[in-house]
Amino acid sequence: MTLGYGILRLSARTSLSIASKFKHTVRQLWQNYQRQLHITVFVAGFVVPQKRWHDDIDPADLDLQYAALQNLDLPAFRLSLGAIDSFEQCLFVHINDRQQSLARIRDALQTVGTEISPPRYCPHITLGFYQNNFLCQQIFAKIAEIEQQPLSFWVKKLTFGSYQATDLQGKLTPILQWELT
Repeated sequence: MTLGYGILRLSARTSLSIASKFKHTVRQLWQNYQRQLHITVFVAGFVVPQKRWHDDIDPADLDLQYAALQNLDLPAFRLSLGAIDSFEQCLFVHINDRQQSLARIRDALQTVGTEISPPRYCPHITLGFYQNNFLCQQIFAKIAEIEQQPLSFWVKKLTFGSYQATDLQGKLTPILQWELT
């Protein structure tokens, strides 16, 4: 079973730039994190041939999402990295979206489907998951040591992707892609 997402996969060049900034900064992270750097925009549900549960989506739902994004006619846009932070299970970097492009995408997708995710959206890039439990003070002390330099990048493509729900750190598989105008 796979979990579907509206994601912004970052270009290889942008990913390398971000990864090189943070790669070995926090030893508590799993070193084998395989998931490509991305920004989750909208958690759509489990991709199945035919809907059975409230969190399933089928090919007809994908068609509706695709049409909603085409109607949006969104041009390529810029995002920038914000502060490094931590969720309970992972280290991440906030995303700044001054043009509110992510909100426009989310609004368009919400007209054709219900999101299955936490009620508050926090655009971010996950840098890695923690190996074990650590005291928050340890993590935030390490974050404070990381030199944070500004980085902005262009988003030119939106990808609908999935991953195996049983492999939290597994690779993303693209299903559909939308080129931004």
